[in-house]
Amino acid sequence: SLKKTITEERQMLPPPAPPVQPEPFVEEPEIPPLKGQVTISVTNAPLSVVLKGIAESAGLNLVLERGVNPQSPVTVNLEKVSTKDAIETIISATDYFYEIKNNILYIKALKTEVFEFGHINVVNSYSVNIGGDILGGTSQVSGNIAGNINLSGKTTTEGTDLWASVEENIKAILASEPLVSGLKPSYSINRMTGTIVVTATKPLLKKVRVYLDTLKKVLKRQVIIEARIVEVSLSKGQKYGIDWSAISKHLNVTTQNFTNVVSSTGPNIEIQVLATDFTSLIRALEETGKVNVLSNPRVSLMNGQTAMLTVGRSTGIISKVETTQSTGGTTSGQTTFTVETTNILSGIMLGIAPFVHPNGDVSITITPIVSDLVDL
Repeated sequence: SLKKTITEERQMLPPPAPPVQPEPFVEEPEIPPLKGQVTISVTNAPLSVVLKGIAESAGLNLVLERGVNPQSPVTVNLEKVSTKDAIETIISATDYFYEIKNNILYIKALKTEVFEFGHINVVNSYSVNIGGDILGGTSQVSGNIAGNINLSGKTTTEGTDLWASVEENIKAILASEPLVSGLKPSYSINRMTGTIVVTATKPLLKKVRVYLDTLKKVLKRQVIIEARIVEVSLSKGQKYGIDWSAISKHLNVTTQNFTNVVSSTGPNIEIQVLATDFTSLIRALEETGKVNVLSNPRVSLMNGQTAMLTVGRSTGIISKVETTQSTGGTTSGQTTFTVETTNILSGIMLGIAPFVHPNGDVSITITPIVSDLVDL
């Protein structure tokens, strides 16, 4: 009976509770130093103190390089911003740069930046030389009157060497501010690759960037120039030349709005085509005689570049003959002829040098030369 009573008591006991399982360990993600949040509010505090507090909160080491003034005053009020934003906000208010490398925050006074200019190393030149001997080869006649009349003009090498001008201006920009703690800015120009490397302070780098951006904007302006070479065979009623007054409704010849291109003291002339194209002008010219369109060339030019439009026929001629007669030896009395040839253009040449203004106006220097080969 005792055994039975113990068995019944065991049956009345509740089942044992299951073992308690430990809660799984969840590792919190590590926050990068620059993504942690900081709150800072200072007034006229030294730069080194402010940056040291931010660096310590982010677990970074701090290095102030040569040229950085640790006592530069900082006034800032930031609340719950990332470490990176806090550093950039503080550094943007100074003339310094920052770099984070190997858990070290570097504050620098100078920075090296590479600018791509993208312009080929070509010296563009433009020259004009018109004239000749009006006395038909006679250099002097009775009364000691010379017969040479020449009109010439050319661009200077200093004005057309773009890379030399860029180097001179960058040198002047880098010398426009005093040195910082003896640190001297420097530059290097590679004309082959079109790159410019500048090491300087933040204000100087900004000046160089503005200068190069402005220069590229000016040089990249383009203009399409279309020329229509028209030959007019005058009718009998127009033997004294074209009556421009008869076609004045299509053409306006004035001297207005031209002083900004050439000197206002000399005789200037401006030709304006009032029609939308040259077709109406050519039709008006047909009233004076037979019109023949010789050529219709078109060229696209960058701002400040030069071009030559040539329409005509090139004829080869013998320009020089030299004779040499040998003496002595087996070839005594033998005559040798040396002949040099050249080409003469019979037609029209147009030298063009455009400049595109910021408002879209185009100023063009045009030098026309007409030659006519009468006989050989």
